[in-house]
Amino acid sequence: MWRSMRRERAEATVTRLRPISPWMLLLAVVVIVAVTWPLTVWLYGIAGNDPARRLEAIKIGSTVAAGTGGFFALLLAFRRQRSTEIIAAETREAWDKEYEQRVGCQKSGTYVSSGFTRSVHTR
Repeated sequence: MWRSMRRERAEATVTRLRPISPWMLLLAVVVIVAVTWPLTVWLYGIAGNDPARRLEAIKIGSTVAAGTGGFFALLLAFRRQRSTEIIAAETREAWDKEYEQRVGCQKSGTYVSSGFTRSVHTR
């Protein structure tokens, strides 16, 4: 029961995962610039003629840009982790099916999925 639910969820997720288009990456860059440029200009204007305050305004703007870029990097890492887990689940399922066909019985569990039985039964 749990295996079939997991399989259905993985199949549904696979259809939703698409490669990231260059337009989405361009949109991310535009968002970073759209957030940080006005903020930096505003802070620079507030700083007045004081060089130390102007430098702080530039530092804050750069920090916001780095933080926004880090957010998009985390999103990309999350997508990569999800796709890796989905591929691993599909591989485990394929090994289980291969094992069931070779042995002729249904055996589910960690040992079947780990590849141990695959290496033992292929000798």
